[in-house]
Amino acid sequence: EIAEVTGVQTCALPISDVRGEDGGIYSMLSAKDLNMNVEMAKADFHWSKRLIHGTKMRAAYWTIRTNVSSTLVTVEFSDSTAAMGPKNHAIGHVGGKKVTIEAGHPLRVENLAVAVIGSGVTVITDNRWEMSATLAPFPFADLNSRQKLINVKAKALYNADEDLVAPHGLFGQSYDGDDVAVDGAVDARSEKETTTTAQGEGAIEGVVADYKMADKFSTGFKYSRFDAASAPHRDVTKLTGVKRAAKKP
Repeated sequence: EIAEVTGVQTCALPISDVRGEDGGIYSMLSAKDLNMNVEMAKADFHWSKRLIHGTKMRAAYWTIRTNVSSTLVTVEFSDSTAAMGPKNHAIGHVGGKKVTIEAGHPLRVENLAVAVIGSGVTVITDNRWEMSATLAPFPFADLNSRQKLINVKAKALYNADEDLVAPHGLFGQSYDGDDVAVDGAVDARSEKETTTTAQGEGAIEGVVADYKMADKFSTGFKYSRFDAASAPHRDVTKLTGVKRAAKKP
């Protein structure tokens, strides 16, 4: 039900906006031995003829436990490590040792592969998840000179809907074993000047504060799956957003 998340204003879910907090870090995908966080930042930008006081994603962070030696690996990709060119890189830590990941020099640790390609980084856990973060200019780039953001993607390479440990996080929870998409709160789309306020109400379990992390590589939050041996899907019947049939990819 979730394929892609764009960096400006909208963060997750079939149709819903999540503003977050300036500097706030949130779990987007939580699964067994895997957590993907994003960091939000304030951003004022023009969207065609509209002025929006909103947020953007400025960084993506991964914490992964490998499947053989249970080594903890972290990966960081942000608007400060990223560049539109050959200096683009991600920062990894393997068992506490820092590794700079550059184009042509991927990081491989057991079931984990991390590669810098172009202006982005791809993180793949063997036959389970393929995730990426990419530095990009704002939409309407001619109106938002020199402003950059991070776009993120996540794709299950297996039947995540049937996993004994049901995924969670702001968009990970959408792998819930049904064909129902739940639309939540969205921000105004018509006013000439707006400040975003929507926080995914109606489309996520709990409230957005439940997904806020203590730091960029934290794995623990209310719905964390990182250390779980089993975990149920979210209960869609308790969500108050508009429900509709989900489109299959």
